Amino acid sequence: MSDAYDWQCECHLKCHLQITSICSEVTKLILCYWSQKTDISSLSNRKDSMRRALLKLAKDRFREMQSTHQIQLLDSNLAAPISPTPNLIIKTFLPHLKLDSSKLMVDLGCGDGRWLLAASKLTQCRSFGIDLDEDRLKIANQSITEQNLDDRIEVQRRDVFDFVKNDAKVFLTADVFVLYLFRDAMVEMGKLLQERLCQQKKSVCVLSIGFALTGWKPSHEQRINGLKVYHYNTRLNST
Repeated sequence: MSDAYDWQCECHLKCHLQITSICSEVTKLILCYWSQKTDISSLSNRKDSMRRALLKLAKDRFREMQSTHQIQLLDSNLAAPISPTPNLIIKTFLPHLKLDSSKLMVDLGCGDGRWLLAASKLTQCRSFGIDLDEDRLKIANQSITEQNLDDRIEVQRRDVFDFVKNDAKVFLTADVFVLYLFRDAMVEMGKLLQERLCQQKKSVCVLSIGFALTGWKPSHEQRINGLKVYHYNTRLNST
């Protein structure tokens, strides 16, 4: 299995499995694995074996839940992890997006709206979020209202691919796009954004979290707490 697939499974483990229900299973798997590996002597090896045991559990449990419909994937295609961007990444990269009150930032898969809220509060920019998760959008709307940012932030329940393919009013006026999608989704998204963005005269910034944007050359990339972040500019990726 690829590292990307492993990362996706780790996300599903964090998001869909309750710790109290799996502790005993994790312990059994780890003990079983260690009992078969009598040559493990260093701390790094023990950590590695624990990680493999957890990943195996995550994969097995996720497949089981898929087969029994305990996880209902929207349109049978989960494009983004149900896991918010770590605040440290937002704090680190937001100042580099060159946003101000005249700019528009679009978050493709906005979740609870943390990128939107942080950007509009810090830079006074306008922010627009797209997501399919109604519960997360309710949280986002509540936070927007509580922080008196209704005039600067809007969220919409919509498929990110449909938005990128068909929207004209918001999409073509955006200055910054933020994406936190799975690797498979990034393949299609890279092509779509290339087609629609890189022919524009103005410079547009794209920030991708977790996986690289397929077909694009990053102007900067950085790993924060194990999560890779890629910064792109359409000027470097125009055809």
